[in-house]
Amino acid sequence: MVRDVEATPAQQAGPAPVLDGRGLRAGFTRLAPVAVFALPFGLAFGAAAVERGLLPLQALIMSATVFAGAAQFAVLDLWSHPLPLFSIALTVLAVNARHLLLGAALAPWINALPWPRRLLALPLLSDANFADSYRSLRDSGDDGGGDANLGILVGGGLALWLAWTAGTAMGAYAGSGLGDLSRFGIDLVMACFFAAVAAGDLKTLPALLPPPSRPLLRCSPWMSCRWDGTSSLPPLPALPSGPLRGDCALADSLSIFLAIAVMALTTLATRLLGPVVVSRFKMTRALEHFLTALCSSVIVAIVATVVAQGGWREAAAVAVAAGVMVITRSAVWAMLAGAGCAALWRAALG
Repeated sequence: MVRDVEATPAQQAGPAPVLDGRGLRAGFTRLAPVAVFALPFGLAFGAAAVERGLLPLQALIMSATVFAGAAQFAVLDLWSHPLPLFSIALTVLAVNARHLLLGAALAPWINALPWPRRLLALPLLSDANFADSYRSLRDSGDDGGGDANLGILVGGGLALWLAWTAGTAMGAYAGSGLGDLSRFGIDLVMACFFAAVAAGDLKTLPALLPPPSRPLLRCSPWMSCRWDGTSSLPPLPALPSGPLRGDCALADSLSIFLAIAVMALTTLATRLLGPVVVSRFKMTRALEHFLTALCSSVIVAIVATVVAQGGWREAAAVAVAAGVMVITRSAVWAMLAGAGCAALWRAALG
């Protein structure tokens, strides 16, 4: 039986973690503006999934149960008949391995909840609601204006989940017509949001850049992990121009739903196991500081990957987002400014 961790110094100085409706509403409201920008990505996935041979309902079920955009796009490259279930599971595990790190960083608060609420807190864990909720949880212990309410994590995840599934439904059922959405700067919206989160806490920024962030570049949520150890940054896919069908058109429905179940269970495991692993170790101040640096490294790795695999357009958008965050202290305005910069760059320079 896994034992609970002891309270961390931050928890001892602040309120006990909770998960309630107030936090859920707050998290939903805070991330609703960001979640709107998940719609185009969901739309692109829905259209791409139908092109590969999934029925619209199957694509929608995949997005609703897996809720991991990078892994879902990566798996489409493996979609063939017969479906390679083992390869699909390994791909999903590789792309979603970062969830273990995110869950581990949240362990001091997650493991303080009763078991039923622990299981409710993590199924919708993603990069965006982690980045939004972690600072609030961390600052709750030192009168920094934070809130030790894990409902913020769940509410933010719910907003993102609704946008992702709604976008998938629109893409799967409506199809084509919008072309390449990156011309609107949509492909850099999340990277600009993460840059704003990092810039919002400049006092820890120097600690975000050491070696712990570098290994994470291989499997960031914006990269497709390959078995040869290399990785590539996939552009936001353009929507297909016609009702094409892929190699999987003849695959039977049972095997498709089995593959979706494998993807969903593998993703859920990566989200739930982080706090469980950490709960086997005594939570010391040194371990708490390590997890703080680790989760910050995850955020920086996401942004660094986009810039490293991109070009001047990506670097300019991220820099604008960080600068606007420093000036306005608003992550939403910073995100919009960065995306606007990317759109103007594309319009002016192609």
